[in-house]
Amino acid sequence: MMNRILSGTGRCLAAVAATLAVMLTATVGYAVVVEVPATVEVQVRQVCLADIAVVKPADSATVAALKEVFLMAAPPPGGSRQISGEEVKLLAARCGFNVDGVEWLLPDEVEIRSAGQAIGRDRLQEACRQAVAAVMPADAEWQVEIGPLGEQYVPPGRVEVRAGLPRAVNYRGPTPVELTVSVNGQPVTTVKTTVKISGRRPAVVATVPIAANQPIGREMVAVRPVDLARLAGGFYTDPGAVVGKAVNRGVPADTVISDSLLVMPVVIKRGQVVMLNVHSGGVDISLPAEALQDGRTGQMIKVKNLTNNATVAARVIDANNVEAIVR
Repeated sequence: MMNRILSGTGRCLAAVAATLAVMLTATVGYAVVVEVPATVEVQVRQVCLADIAVVKPADSATVAALKEVFLMAAPPPGGSRQISGEEVKLLAARCGFNVDGVEWLLPDEVEIRSAGQAIGRDRLQEACRQAVAAVMPADAEWQVEIGPLGEQYVPPGRVEVRAGLPRAVNYRGPTPVELTVSVNGQPVTTVKTTVKISGRRPAVVATVPIAANQPIGREMVAVRPVDLARLAGGFYTDPGAVVGKAVNRGVPADTVISDSLLVMPVVIKRGQVVMLNVHSGGVDISLPAEALQDGRTGQMIKVKNLTNNATVAARVIDANNVEAIVR
């Protein structure tokens, strides 16, 4: 009986203590205060109330509850968004937070800023210049005109900017460029612009008009600076590489000598008597023959064997010899 009396007395005392605690709290103020500054900087993508609020005194249960109150998606790095103090409290209530159990210190408007750093136009332009320099030949003199670029805001951290050019650079107009901005090794944004590259590079050009199929002599060509826009096709920087060859059409002076123009010169003329060298089963025979076509070195032409008037296909060796292989 005595134990039951004591137990009942203990419960009464606990209830009285709880009531006194409530009365005391109502008298002196709330036990927990949630304060939100007028301006807050965050480094998260999704902003919850715990990211912007200060809990006094620090209370882990309250902080945990505030983490469940989603406010908004964070603004882009360096940007800001506003939310009213009343909306903060309303969102907290909707998420089940006991808004009447704490004291609120809220401004009329809360500005939430995303921490960030500015990547200036100069840095982006320098990345473009470095990308162009990496693909330009050492003997080229060049300049680059860079298209529009604006300041970029990215999260805090170590920044790296890389510019990528397409495999084929257009020297006759703008070339697209894509810049990738990374923070701490992770890409965070891409920026697109263009570059227009101009300049000159040494190349072999004709110093005099050259007729079609005319063999090129050393005095007929020279190395001169040429506008990059004229060097779209294959070209030469060594005159020795073109001397002795011919052009497939007549060209005026100052023409860039390119791969598409060059052919081997005609060394055998139609009707010319040549030596037909026949190789058959380890036996070599040389016979006189008449060329039935013009021929360049290495080209297959038809010739007539003058000993039996048979027509055969033979490869041009030089100005006086062709060869045929009989299997």
